[in-house]
Amino acid sequence: MRPAQLPSLLLCTLLSTTLLATPKPAEAQALPALAYPATRTADHVDPYQGTRVADPCRWLEDDNAAETLAWVRAQNAVTHQALAAMPRASW
Repeated sequence: MRPAQLPSLLLCTLLSTTLLATPKPAEAQALPALAYPATRTADHVDPYQGTRVADPCRWLEDDNAAETLAWVRAQNAVTHQALAAMPRASW
């Protein structure tokens, strides 16, 4: 995955979350419950000017790692499934 693809993924995730949160007309069918894949966390801490800041998802910053790519694909599958279930959507 190229670094430029990650911001696009985040934008798509934000957009899909916004669309899913939009109120539906009364006649619209209920969307299936979203079952997001589990996200692994790690005990990673960064020191910033004397303050220790936990960063449990730091491993996701390596956008060339196979594990990150698998995570992105799993998240995209959930998003695509939800978008496909929306009425009048032609994603």
